[in-house]
Amino acid sequence: MKSWFVSRWRVVFAASLSAILVLTIGAVWALQLQVAKPTVALECSTLEATDFADAGVLASACSENVEVVGERTPWQTVWATSKNTTRVEISAEPVRVDAGGAWGELDTEIVTNAEKGTLSVAAPVYPIELNAGGAAGHGDPLGSITRDGKRLDVWFPLELPVPETDGAQATYEFGDGIRLIVSVSVDGTGFLPVIELANPAAAARFIVLLEAARANGESSAEGIDVDFTTQISDGLELSDGEEGVVNVIDAEGEIHFMATPPIMWDSSGGDTSIPDSATEVGETDRTRSPADGDQLAMMDVDISGQSIIVSPDEDMLASPETTWPVYIDPEFSGKGPAEWVAVRSGGYTGTLYKWGDISASAQGQGMGYCSVTSSCVTQFKQRLAWEFTGLNVIENLDAADISSAEFSVSGVHAYTCTPTRTDIYRTSTLTTGTTWSNLSWASPSLGQRTETHSASCGGRGFRDFDVTSGIKWAAENDKTSFSVGLKANDESTMTGWKRFRHTATLAVEYNRIPNVPTLPHLSSPYEPLCTSGSDRPVIATKTPVLSAKSSDPDGTNVRTAFIVSTTTSPAVQVWSSGNLPGQESGEFALAAVPAGLLDDEQTYSWTARAWDGLDVSLWSTPCQFTVDVSKPAGPIVQAIAGVAETDAKYKPNVDSGGVGQQGAFEIDRGTRPDATSFVYGFNSPVLNLTATPGTNGKATITFTPTTTGPVVLTVKSQDAAGNQSLSTNYAFGVASPAEDALWALDEGFGLTAADSHGAEVSLLRLTGALWGDGPHALFQSRAGDHALVFDGVNDYAATDAPVVNTLESFVVSAHVKLDAGTTGQGHSFTALAQDGIQDGIEGSGFRLGYSATCPGVSTGCWTFVLPGDAAGSSASAARSAGSVKTGEWTHLVGEYDKSQAKVRLWVCDIGTPTAPAIGEPLRSEANYTGSPWSASGAFTVGRGLAAGASTNFWPGAIDNIRVYSGDIVAESKIRRLCQGAEASAFTNGNDELDPTTEVE
Repeated sequence: MKSWFVSRWRVVFAASLSAILVLTIGAVWALQLQVAKPTVALECSTLEATDFADAGVLASACSENVEVVGERTPWQTVWATSKNTTRVEISAEPVRVDAGGAWGELDTEIVTNAEKGTLSVAAPVYPIELNAGGAAGHGDPLGSITRDGKRLDVWFPLELPVPETDGAQATYEFGDGIRLIVSVSVDGTGFLPVIELANPAAAARFIVLLEAARANGESSAEGIDVDFTTQISDGLELSDGEEGVVNVIDAEGEIHFMATPPIMWDSSGGDTSIPDSATEVGETDRTRSPADGDQLAMMDVDISGQSIIVSPDEDMLASPETTWPVYIDPEFSGKGPAEWVAVRSGGYTGTLYKWGDISASAQGQGMGYCSVTSSCVTQFKQRLAWEFTGLNVIENLDAADISSAEFSVSGVHAYTCTPTRTDIYRTSTLTTGTTWSNLSWASPSLGQRTETHSASCGGRGFRDFDVTSGIKWAAENDKTSFSVGLKANDESTMTGWKRFRHTATLAVEYNRIPNVPTLPHLSSPYEPLCTSGSDRPVIATKTPVLSAKSSDPDGTNVRTAFIVSTTTSPAVQVWSSGNLPGQESGEFALAAVPAGLLDDEQTYSWTARAWDGLDVSLWSTPCQFTVDVSKPAGPIVQAIAGVAETDAKYKPNVDSGGVGQQGAFEIDRGTRPDATSFVYGFNSPVLNLTATPGTNGKATITFTPTTTGPVVLTVKSQDAAGNQSLSTNYAFGVASPAEDALWALDEGFGLTAADSHGAEVSLLRLTGALWGDGPHALFQSRAGDHALVFDGVNDYAATDAPVVNTLESFVVSAHVKLDAGTTGQGHSFTALAQDGIQDGIEGSGFRLGYSATCPGVSTGCWTFVLPGDAAGSSASAARSAGSVKTGEWTHLVGEYDKSQAKVRLWVCDIGTPTAPAIGEPLRSEANYTGSPWSASGAFTVGRGLAAGASTNFWPGAIDNIRVYSGDIVAESKIRRLCQGAEASAFTNGNDELDPTTEVE
């Protein structure tokens, strides 16, 4: 089913792509937005790279296969090819080993490990140690294997003499025809102990030695049984396998080590190998495996506790047909990813597991039919098989992904120079217990070769068998292993007999389908997520830029294609980018939809797929967007009543409210429902505030003024795509604070001066004060202006009740003039104050006027003073920096700012009618360090109060007295109040400015 689906999908895609090409001929193609990369010169002399991505780039640039070093194992080598495919090669025998953190060659030579007092293998796959014999090896195991942190120790039942080592073999001589030959396995994963008994007497002597060794032990072995005691790492245990196999497994059943089915063989094959020709012979070495024609026998195996007991075949030992020496083995090894066996018929049903060379001149094992006339004691048929495991990549492939697969094996001998046919088959899974009878051969064969390969006839060397169909089968059936076997096509004659070495390889070339592009999103306008349905983005452009990350599991360059379709049923494709230029695996591809293809207020779906030059991925998850390039309607703005009593309603084009008085505004999107938000700002070209309309299409915003004057609220409606309407401007004014009391002092006669607000409690009652001309009359800016004149001795004016709330912020101001010659005499003068009692002492709650003692100013200074909160505590005072001018008018403003705990003073020199000043207020301030207290007595003009007595009487004139309770006055207003008195001096009398009129 998988194969049918993929094949059908490929056909459908091919047809679709053809249609796309036809549709897009002559069309405007995508603007391909590639991120520029620096050009890097690639070095082609070393065709290696750490990962697939770099290897793919190098292979393409150099037109050579490049090894992916990061995929190396002792058995596996992987290349990125110049054809954009991947080639993986698995060897039966390791091609490299991990030598101290770096890859090195396999070396099975036995060397002395002086530090441990053992024999070690120079460079194995798994660390192997062998007994050094004699006193140095007393009590130590015969051999040890360490694999992935787990260890297997195996003891021989006899004390071991010091061995002789020769290459990969250590020989322990027990004398009297008894030898133990330990060989490192050809693949460097374990060791093979073989007991050689030269004759029947040696066999009898061996039994005596074994029984003596068992005398003090508890072994269940008896007679010639050989007891191999083991010790294994925690978490492992011995387990019976099939056909005499002993596995060392963990709790999950994973095999870590194994002991192959033990066999014994005699020397029936004679002293020469089966000839390559009539003239070529070779010496036979039976210390690793039997020669062709030797008698073979399986041995019984029993697990007793931690011991593996091997029982040799006593019939072979007693048979007169046995040719001595006789050899007895098991083999111990760490589990690797490759196995190979030779299985034989003809009375022997066991296996030669992981066989090596018979000898240097008689290499490998035979395949075919061996007859008695050709030095075989019995006639038999033999077949060879290999299994390669750990092929996880094959499991994840489809048959169509497989480009080719070859099984390569070294042919070293042929019985005849006449070419004969060898067939290769897919076989059943191999184990250490595989035999002739349980190894199945799948039909039909995978392939064949007809040839000869012998030293005398020529043609020795590796032979490649095409096993592509077998690997395709493995891919389709999700296999992680692959087994193949060789057999002679004609197993009834000796002419088909050939010998092959175990050093075979399986090479698979494949191209994995590129990964489905990931992280699809809009790059412009940027939308980081791929969404559809109600979550899809609405964009304000008809030329969006699409983006997705394309990658290939083989690391090759990929080319990405995008398509955009309608969401109608049936969907209609409106644009295809075609395959964009190739880029490295794992990079983002971008393409802009050309202008003129997308319509306003339409929804589209888009997707992406990747192509590596051979295969295409599936399409990515569809994403959607809606185009909206229309501006929404402008909003409607109106002022509404606030929530709190202190809120103000700021009507359009009218001064109202004041600083600190919050106002509320309702924004209505009107009849167009596409506005999803409002952006707005107050007196700002940057609309950086947002509001979201409710279900009724309206939103309420608030504004709390910090200054007086005109304000423009600018609002735009914004839709989901980010389109903004034209601006709606709502203009209003923030009024300056109104005076709580204002004495213009324009009566010019009488004993009282009225507050312009008409409040009885703020009526000033004059005590000794006289009437004179005010500054507006003197400066000819307003006729009829009068002022109060004080003698500086005992004249003053006062209200019957308090006017200023000294617990809150307040401002007091007046135009004042000191008589000439009054400063510099050590006397201070108070223009405005308010009586109060603090801690039982009567005094002024504030004082605005002149102080004779000012730091750094010898002539005194203007001051605004708030006494401390307790008797004797220091006062907080704001003092002017400039000199005080007598005989000239000055505008003074004193301010207590409760929220910022500040005391401020503004001094604005007005001058004289003949010498007017510039009229610019100068500010000074000080921190207020006390605590506010209520001065609840009379508001006074022309004197202060200290220790219950009137003091600091004013010598001069005072006019235009103002009180703002609970408010802070803008500096612009203070400037106008100052300049109002001298307006005529600057306007030639044509523009009168009455300081009593609120003009802001």
